[in-house]
Amino acid sequence: MKLKKSLLLILFIVLISSCEETTFYYKIPMTNKILAIYTPAFSDYAYVYIGMHKLNAMDSFDLKIYKGETTEVSLILNKQKNDTIYYSDRWDDVTLITKKRKYKRIEWYDDKFYNKDTNKCSINQNYIEVVIKDYAAFVVYQLNNSYRILKPIPENEKNFENIHPTTDRLYVRDIEMNAYIDALSKVIIILNEAYKDLRMAYITINTNAFF
Repeated sequence: MKLKKSLLLILFIVLISSCEETTFYYKIPMTNKILAIYTPAFSDYAYVYIGMHKLNAMDSFDLKIYKGETTEVSLILNKQKNDTIYYSDRWDDVTLITKKRKYKRIEWYDDKFYNKDTNKCSINQNYIEVVIKDYAAFVVYQLNNSYRILKPIPENEKNFENIHPTTDRLYVRDIEMNAYIDALSKVIIILNEAYKDLRMAYITINTNAFF
C-alpha cells in the first residue's frame, strides 16, 4: 500500500513539474513590433500578442493557436507601414480573439504577398513574414527570399518601457482556469489508469510470492 501511494505521488509530481507555463518574446526584424507567445500549463493552445509594449501581466492577446506537430501560422507585416498584420494558417489552427482591427485574415500563400515564379514561394520584398511552427514553440521569419530562425529575447534584454495597454482584454486568469480544469481532468484519468496498473502489479507480486 505504501509503495502504491509513493509511486502515485512521484507520478503526480512528475506530471506537474513537466507542464509549466511559458512566455517567450521575439523582436520582429525591420519593424518596431514585439511578438509574445504565451502557453499556459497543461494547455493545448498558445496565445499570441503582437505590439510595441511588454505585457507585464500577460493579460492581452490577439490570436489563439492550437499546438500540434503540424502547426504553421503565418504573420505578414509591411516593412514601411506595419499597422496592419495579415495572418493565415495551413490547417485552420488559429483563431482571432482580439477586437482590434489591425488584423486581417488572408488565404494561405496569398498571391498579393508572395512571388511564385520558382518552385519555392518567397515573400514580396515590401513585406516580412513570421511563421509560428511546431507546437507554437519554433519561430522563423522570411526576409529577402530566405528563412531564418527567430530566437527569443534573453531575459536581461526584456526592457520594453513604452507601454500602451489596449482596452480590449482577454484575461489570463480565465485562460489559466480553463487550462487547469482540463489539466486536472487529464491528471485524474492518468492517475486512475496508473492506480489500476499498480494494483494489478501488486496482485501479481503477492500471487507470485504466495506460490
